[in-house]
Amino acid sequence: MAGGRPPTREKKKLVAVRVDLLSRVIEIANREGKTVYGLTNEAFEQAIRAYEMKLTLPEILDSFSLLKMERETGAVITSGDILAYLIDRLYHTEREKLQEIWRNAGAWYGKYLLAKFHDQDPIEMLRRLLAACAWDLTDVHLSREVDLVKLRCVAPYLPMENTDLLSKYLEGVMQSLGYEPSKNDTMRGIILLEFKKRS
Repeated sequence: MAGGRPPTREKKKLVAVRVDLLSRVIEIANREGKTVYGLTNEAFEQAIRAYEMKLTLPEILDSFSLLKMERETGAVITSGDILAYLIDRLYHTEREKLQEIWRNAGAWYGKYLLAKFHDQDPIEMLRRLLAACAWDLTDVHLSREVDLVKLRCVAPYLPMENTDLLSKYLEGVMQSLGYEPSKNDTMRGIILLEFKKRS
């Protein structure tokens, strides 16, 4: 090995880990055909990569699970301009029919949230979905007072027609979650909704 350098050994350090987590890591490593050393280093590398992106692993995993759920429910990615064009072409002649379609789609989605997140808070999941995936929303705020839910969505560049249909969609979702609309104050790019829990 003229001119070559002997291979350097990787430095290793012991790290304390909870026993229950280590047991699960061992199970996963065995299932994946990896060593525990390899799997834990991979996890550390990905965690560091997430933090370098100014994100946390929980944020990335939550976003991925929301996007996966959107795909499972038949959502498609399309340009907002295309959707706005199609809505604009139909809205003025078939407004009530479009509102009904969007409300029914929201009702189906609300039932899906109940089935998918039966052990979690579906209203909180709705808020997270809106914040992560819905159109051009720049602000999503949800508050609760006993039997009242207030939902505020702001999307400054959303046309009035799209804003109206999104509000109908949200009404449908909330009705499936057991709430009736008590206020709908919608103007271009701003949706202010209130819902009362059905008795």
